[in-house]
Amino acid sequence: MSRSVDLFIDSPLELDALARCLGALMRIPFTPVADGSVFELREGNTIAQLGEHSYADDGSLRLSRYRYDLSARFPADAAVNSSPEVALVRHAADLVRERIGIPVLVVIDLEHRDPGPERPLEREAGPERPLEREAGPAPAPAATAPGGGVER
Repeated sequence: MSRSVDLFIDSPLELDALARCLGALMRIPFTPVADGSVFELREGNTIAQLGEHSYADDGSLRLSRYRYDLSARFPADAAVNSSPEVALVRHAADLVRERIGIPVLVVIDLEHRDPGPERPLEREAGPERPLEREAGPAPAPAATAPGGGVER
């Protein structure tokens, strides 16, 4: 079994243009897969796929705000903060926020908003350290989403 990390991106660019832009920012090329509806990023053994997503909103986790998803899978027994897949997706999120300035959202297991490398996820830390921080430019008041996520 595996887990997932997803970077949701709100961009007006077409998919191929976004893939080129992200590839240039990350200095890792994205290559089209099959019919071009998905682009793949490979760095060593780490693989992530970029495409339009079809996820529905889940309570206050409003994924419909975002057009695209950069998604990677990592082993279920891997710690989030030591996963190369999570590090790659977080790096992409940082670059998009800092250099392009468009809205992004990083989500672990499509349940938990990523608290960033300095804070463990709620299920890894226990109830005394809840998930608190959005993977965005500035913290805002939080509301708990169904399934334990936090929407900001």
